[in-house]
Amino acid sequence: PLVPFTVRGGTLQDYCDGATVWDCEPIISPVKGAELAFEVSGDSMAPAFPPGARVLLKKVRSDIMWGEIYVVDTEDGAVLKRVFPTDDEGVLELRSDNPAYPPVRMPTAHVRGVWRVLLRMIQ
Repeated sequence: PLVPFTVRGGTLQDYCDGATVWDCEPIISPVKGAELAFEVSGDSMAPAFPPGARVLLKKVRSDIMWGEIYVVDTEDGAVLKRVFPTDDEGVLELRSDNPAYPPVRMPTAHVRGVWRVLLRMIQ
């Protein structure tokens, strides 16, 4: 399902209440294992992930590969960022590719889910 909200490529400010499967547009995935799709907004992950690009995702159930790009579903909404560990237990650092955006420290208690990007589609 293509979730009818955009995943922010910018700051952690937009909050979305969530969507049911009936709210979502079904799309056919060209890759196996994709569970969700989102459209990117903002420019913090450009040029690789420009506004309007779609990302196909699979929920991470265990290990995160540090430095890779994920969609992190937080209390403040879903964001597309590179994920890194910190020296503080229970805190992640979310980094943008665009140097205009500073890193954000995110307590894992505020994370609802982490989704690995399987495919980026630019329209």
